Amino acid sequence: RSYWVLMTRDVLPGSRSEEYAHQKELVAGYARRKSMPYELPSVLEAATAILMHHVREGDRRFGDRPWTYTRCQEVVDGRYPTIVGGFGSSGLVVSYSGGYGYCSCGAACCRKF
Repeated sequence: RSYWVLMTRDVLPGSRSEEYAHQKELVAGYARRKSMPYELPSVLEAATAILMHHVREGDRRFGDRPWTYTRCQEVVDGRYPTIVGGFGSSGLVVSYSGGYGYCSCGAACCRKF
């Protein structure tokens, strides 16, 4: 079924270099403060939002200056959260955070309509 997604233009302040569980709490707190049903994006939602922004505006959000990735809802092998970002001239990274450490991974949030 089709739906629209509104995603933040960057990771939430204070979400970089944090554990996945804490990042999910930050997103939940943001949703409570805004009184809106925000959540972590899925991999497909994050990749689509980032790429469509690039098509429309020409700039790269969640880019490589500085390296920025959003954690997503999906988890690999029950312990590695998926990530999307690092969008540079070589493309967009879709992976899991097992090999990327915590320093570049934050939490964006999205709302579905």
